[in-house]
Amino acid sequence: MILEKAQKRLITLTDKERTIAKYVAFGFAGVTLLGVSYLTTRYFINKAKADAAEKLTFEEGTPGFYAKQLEMAFLNDGLPGTNVPLVRRAISKIPTKDFWKQVQKQYKSLFRKVLIKRLSEELTTTEYSEMVFIIQGKPDSITDPKQFSPLLIAKRLNAAFNYTVLGFPATDEDGIRSALIDVPSKVAWEQVKDAYLTEFQIPLMTDLRDELEFWEIDDYLDIIKNKS
Repeated sequence: MILEKAQKRLITLTDKERTIAKYVAFGFAGVTLLGVSYLTTRYFINKAKADAAEKLTFEEGTPGFYAKQLEMAFLNDGLPGTNVPLVRRAISKIPTKDFWKQVQKQYKSLFRKVLIKRLSEELTTTEYSEMVFIIQGKPDSITDPKQFSPLLIAKRLNAAFNYTVLGFPATDEDGIRSALIDVPSKVAWEQVKDAYLTEFQIPLMTDLRDELEFWEIDDYLDIIKNKS
């Protein structure tokens, strides 16, 4: 019935109305064709970018390499959770904040996800804070002098002390070791202790002894003792 009415209506159209109808029909077809063409072109451009980024993941030291390392840490060989030590190693090796921005761009190209958001989803609050502090302690670019912030090291240690596993208090010993390794000298270590006391109102060595077993402390402090 509807089709019959449409056919009758088409017959009663004037020549001018038929011409307008044709233009409208062609217009809709053109818009549809342009939309399909745009989406197809965009798909192939994105795929080409992803393929180019994927090739760079095999070259150690490139942004793509670290982006791939982080994704592998998130996937953790199919095991539950995230390989946090691998995340820490990858982020620690990133030389500058500018380089970190490139890693984020490569990650987006490769995996269609925002790296910062992925980190916040995969890590605990203290783990995420530690990674942020590591990045904040890096120079802006390769031409800038290497930065050292006693406060950021102090914050990394505090985050490691306040680590939790499934909501239960624990200690991130790898985080402690990583922070101590990044202290450049014995003098810098004294600055870290001062910063820790100012920031958290408790001596650093007190927290360190509370968090580590007595037979572990000397092993960790040897990291500092072996510095100049």
